[in-house]
Amino acid sequence: MAEASSAIDSAKEKVTEQVSRINNWMMTIEPKLLAKDICTCGLALFITLPIRLIFVTILGLELKHAMNGTKSMIPFFPTLTWKSFTPNGTNIDIPLPMTPLYVSVVAYFIAVVGAALVALTIIAIAIAIQNAPLIGFAFLSDLFAQ
Repeated sequence: MAEASSAIDSAKEKVTEQVSRINNWMMTIEPKLLAKDICTCGLALFITLPIRLIFVTILGLELKHAMNGTKSMIPFFPTLTWKSFTPNGTNIDIPLPMTPLYVSVVAYFIAVVGAALVALTIIAIAIAIQNAPLIGFAFLSDLFAQ
């Protein structure tokens, strides 16, 4: 029974270590998303933005739990630490202050929200331009119908 318990604990530890490295995976994907946005002159923003919003959601939950000192109720949810940004197989544990990490996560939030606002503004302008003649025609037809 003790061997089974220790095997379960070691498996949980390995899973937790792998899941905590999701920040490293997000950090390696982000330059590829940015390169795709630049190469397509921003047209791919409408495809890459939902992926970034998922990243913001995960990092937001991690930031909330890190600042409150609580654990997530979601099993094996990653934690926001400097070590979570290192690649798998590395055991670098440099004691750095957490404040710069929190500030960089908030800066990432601001950048993604800014990109989302730009994308929504472009969509709104495109819809307004497309519907502008119809709106003007409806106004004129109402005006001359009386």
